[in-house]
This record gives sequence, C-alpha cells and structure tokens, in this order.
Amino acid sequence: MKKKHLFTLLPLLALSLFITACGSAVTAGSWPGISFDETRGLVYVANNQFVHAIQIENGLETWQFPAEPKGAFTTYAAPQLTEDGQLIIGGYDNTLYSVNPENGLQNWTFPGAGNRFIASPLPVADQIFAPNADHRMYILGPQGNLVKTFSTQDPQWGQPASDGSTVYLASMDHFLYAIDAQSGEETWSLDLDSTIVGSPALGADGRLYVGTLDHTLFAVDTQSHREAWRLPTQGWVWATPLVVDGQLFVGDLDGIFYGVDAASGDELWRVDTGGAITGTAALFNDSLYIGNEAGQLFSISLDGRSREVPLPEAYQGLYYATPVVAGDLLLLGLTNNESIVIALDNENAVVWNFVP
Repeated sequence: MKKKHLFTLLPLLALSLFITACGSAVTAGSWPGISFDETRGLVYVANNQFVHAIQIENGLETWQFPAEPKGAFTTYAAPQLTEDGQLIIGGYDNTLYSVNPENGLQNWTFPGAGNRFIASPLPVADQIFAPNADHRMYILGPQGNLVKTFSTQDPQWGQPASDGSTVYLASMDHFLYAIDAQSGEETWSLDLDSTIVGSPALGADGRLYVGTLDHTLFAVDTQSHREAWRLPTQGWVWATPLVVDGQLFVGDLDGIFYGVDAASGDELWRVDTGGAITGTAALFNDSLYIGNEAGQLFSISLDGRSREVPLPEAYQGLYYATPVVAGDLLLLGLTNNESIVIALDNENAVVWNFVP
C-alpha cells in the first residue's frame, strides 16, 4: 500500500474493526453518504450528527434530522427510500430510523440491534434488509417490526444487492450469501477465502461482482452458485464495482482503477490515481468519475483514458464517498472541507456547495 495516501483510511479501518468487535462506545468517523430523490428533487446527506435534505436546484437545506443533536446518534451510510415513501437511516447508535422525506419527521425507530448500522439498508418490496456490525442482518416490516434476523460469523459492513426475489449479502466472515427475500432463509452461500468489506454488485448477466481484502476481484454465477472468475488486484478492494455495457470498473486501496471484461474477467486497462479508492465510480457524461484519498478527482473514459479534474482550492477535500449522479449534476461528498457536498455541472464547474 502507498502509506502516504492512507493516513486517514487505515486508522479509521483499524478503529472501526476494534469497536465493531468489542462494542466500544468510542465514536467512529466516516464520510458523507449521499442519495438522490428525483421525485422530490432532494439530496439526502448522512454526515455525523445529522441527515440533511438539500434542494437539488440550489443546494439549500429543506430540513435536517434530527432537528437538534440527539445523544449518541451519528450516521454516515446513504439513506434509502422505500416503495411506500419512507426514508430509512442507519445510525451508529445501534438504531434504525424511518423519517418522512417531505419534512424529516420521525415515523418509527428500530432500536433492537447490538451494534452500528455501517451499511445502508436495502428496501425490497415491503421489507427492509438492514445489515449490522453485530453479525446480523435485520429484516423488518414496513412499520419497523422485526420479521427475522439473518446471522453471519463476522460483521456485515456492505449494503446487500437484490434482484427482487433474492438478497445477496457479503460478510467479513469471507462468505457471500444468497437469501430468499420472502422467507429470509439462506438458499446458498460461497466462501471467497477473504474478508469482504464492501457491497456486491449485481450485473444484468446474473453475476455478482465483489472485491475482497485479499487483493482479489470475484465474479460469482448466481445460477450455479460458483465462482465464474477471479482477478488479482494490486491492493485491497473495498469499493463496490460498477457494471456498464459488459465492462466492470472498480478501484482498490492502492489507488489503482481497473477496467475489466465482465464476461471473462480479463483486465482491459488500469489507471494509477495515486490515492486509495473506497467509492464506486459514477458514469456521468459518458465518463467515469472517481475520487481518491489524496484529494484528486478523475474523469476516465470507458477505454481507460484519464484526466484529473481541477477544482477551486475552496472545494478541495478527500474523496472517500461514492459520487452520485443527480439529473445533470454530479454530487461529490467531501472530507476535510467545511463543505460536505459539492455539485458539478456538465463543464465540471461547481454549481453549489453545502456547508452544514
């Protein structure tokens, strides 16, 4: 690893692993989690003590949850909307929250977890699948009632993926699990021989793509339940891969960004960005946008041609969060800047910034 680019990430990882294992009350940090609500024109940003609802057209805040700081509540995972119009928020206070996305008022809470909700929950039909660092995924009904729990041997840090009938969960216990979305029962599992921190990506081809901390990117066939291929990477893979038109794009913690043939697993090209990559790339204006821990933002073509995107000094920070496309804007979460979100237009100009 390039130690000079991991001055924040590795201490965070070590601390988080420690507090996850022992249930310590020490406050952990992270980076902004961003999601976009096209129907309401709102951007939801989970960062530290609040979730902020920001108007997409001007970056002004509509509401924040909670209205005032609330005890041990902190949150970083991107909030998720359910089909029935709830915004679900996972807290580092071991609690899952449902709020009204129109006004930020609380609907209900689920306080039954034993540790932090580090990953975003996944709404599937009328249920909510919420992985937790206490080794359990909590399956909740629409009013926050506990339907079932799904246990693994180690913490769950990544958001599951789903095709609507099956939920796919990665765990730090090295396993990738397939779970029936209706019954909550395991249908199959596969040992990938290494810790999985991030989330799997489900391709249109029915394969799951996921990276591990053993310098490996895997493709898993959901029909045969077997490994389709594996690709060695230079660094640990935390980020969730992005699948576009038969190609796979992912970065590693050594700062290498890869283009991979999704069918064969052959590496097509690589770009050395010079800093650890934890976020998933966003496809914006036919280019891949990805930032790194060194504070650099890159625009990379689908065939691997890259350029660094310069931003004014006032809007520079560390990029850990996944960029989010919101209409004709690209939203970037920042760490080590008073602004936690900036919005770029098609010319890569900063349209607005949000300071909590």
